[in-house]
Amino acid sequence: MARRGLPLDGLHLHQAGRSMAFVAMTSVGPVVVQIPGEHYRSSGPVLAPQEILTTPDALRVVNAQRPGLTAPLLYAQDERLIVTGYVGGVHAADSFRGTNVDHVVRSHLLEELPAALAQLLTIEVPEEARRHNRVDSVASMLDRAAEVRAVRYPAGGPRLAEFGLTERVFSELRDTAVQFVERPRGVLHNDIHYANVLVQYDVRRNFERIRLLDLQGLSEGDPVLDVATAGVKLGGSPEEMARFTERWQVEAGPARTAGAERDLPAAMAAFGAAQASVAVPAADQQIRTAAQRDRSSVDQVIQSNATFVTNLLGPVQAFLGRSPLSQEQVERRLEKAVPRNRSATASRGFHSVKDVQPLKEHESAAIRETASASTPAYVVAAKRAIEKSLYPR
Repeated sequence: MARRGLPLDGLHLHQAGRSMAFVAMTSVGPVVVQIPGEHYRSSGPVLAPQEILTTPDALRVVNAQRPGLTAPLLYAQDERLIVTGYVGGVHAADSFRGTNVDHVVRSHLLEELPAALAQLLTIEVPEEARRHNRVDSVASMLDRAAEVRAVRYPAGGPRLAEFGLTERVFSELRDTAVQFVERPRGVLHNDIHYANVLVQYDVRRNFERIRLLDLQGLSEGDPVLDVATAGVKLGGSPEEMARFTERWQVEAGPARTAGAERDLPAAMAAFGAAQASVAVPAADQQIRTAAQRDRSSVDQVIQSNATFVTNLLGPVQAFLGRSPLSQEQVERRLEKAVPRNRSATASRGFHSVKDVQPLKEHESAAIRETASASTPAYVVAAKRAIEKSLYPR
C-alpha cells in the first residue's frame, strides 16, 4: 500500500472470519482493507448469485450513480485486495444482540432501508457486465437450494422433515413462486441483514443516513428477493414489515413492485425454507464439532443456532398456516446432533471467558495484530473490542 501512496501507520483488526477486513491508518486517514474470501459462492448465502460485476467495479458503479449508498472506493488492486474509504457509524448488528435492542437504531433502519433497496434497483450496470444469473427469481433460488442440499447434505431429508421442511413443502413453495407476477429486473444486494447495514449519526446524535456494506453479491433479479431477505433476516413484526413493504413500494414505483403484496409472504417463506434447509445440517456440524472440542460450549452453540433457525422457519409456518415452532422446540430438535458419548475432554483453544479476558482489559486501544479465525470466542471478543473503539456511541 505504501507504494501506492497510502503509507501505513498501523493495521488494526476490524473483522475476522472467512473474509478478513482491517482498518489501516494511512496518509489520507483511516481506510478499510478487505481481503475477500472465496466462501460466498461455495458456502455462503444460499442465493450465491453469479456476480454481474467484480466487487471493486460494483463499488465504482454504485458510487457513481448513488453517492453515499455504500462505502467509497479509494483503491483496488484486484479481488484479493480492496481498499475503501472508512465510514464511521453504528453497525446495525451491534444494536440487536440478544435482548439489548436499540429501538432508535431499529426505527431508523426499518424506515430508511426500503429507500436504499429502491435506489439499488435503479442502478444501470455496463452492458458488457450483464449476464444471466442462475438465481434471479424466487423459483430459481429454491432450485439452487435443492442443488446445495443434494451436494452437501444428500442424506439430510429425514433430518429436515423434523423441522417441517419436507419435499412436499418445497414443491408447494416452488409451485407458488412460478406463478409470481413478472416484474422488471433490478440490481439486488442479495444479502441484506443487520451486519451489512451501517447507520450513521452526526455529533448531536441526529440520524443522517444508512449505508449498505458488502456488495460482493450484487446481481440482477426479481426485486422481491431483497425485500423477502430483509423481511426474514430483520425479524420485524407483521406490522413493521407491512410498513417496510409499503415504503419500499412508494420508493421503487408501481412497475417494479407490481404484485409484491401478494407474492411477498410466499417469497419470505421460500427464502426462509431455502436458508433453513442449509442452516440445519450446518448447525448439526457445528454442534458435533463443539461437543468434540469443548463440552461447555455446546449449549451456547445450540441456542445461537436455534435462534437463527427459528427466525427462518417463522415465515414458512405462517405461509403454510401452521403453528410456529418455538425456540425451545427447535433447540430440542438440534440437541439430537450431540454425540451420545460426551465424556471425552478435547483441547479447548480460545473458548473460555478466562482466555479472552486480556482483550477486554484493552478495549479502548487498537489491536495491532491479527488473530486466527479458527478461535470463535477469541474472534468475537476481538471484533467487539475493535468495533467499540472504532464506533463510539
